[in-house]
Amino acid sequence: MHTIKLPAQRGKPDSSGSENGRKAGIIFHNALGGFTGEKEKDMTTIKIKGMTCRHCVMAVTKALGGIDGIRDVQVDLEKGEAAFTEEKPVDRALIRERIVKAGFDVAG
Repeated sequence: MHTIKLPAQRGKPDSSGSENGRKAGIIFHNALGGFTGEKEKDMTTIKIKGMTCRHCVMAVTKALGGIDGIRDVQVDLEKGEAAFTEEKPVDRALIRERIVKAGFDVAG
């Protein structure tokens, strides 16, 4: 996971693969403590405002999945978060732009 603008708390995957211990705010952080983009298995998580239904989840999934370098998109409606793997560093402004174009906003 990678940090974008504001500091965020690190989460650790539990046995189900979900992450615990995260706090609200911008959540773009690396599990190792900083943005490196080096580890392919690191999941980036962002807080998204405005999702209310499964259609919203599909729209965010499509928006993020259409960005070159992003794969394994997982959107959690209840938490208002989207997690994904970066195959290569992805510009945070592009991510925000695609989320906004889909009708939502990145928290923060």
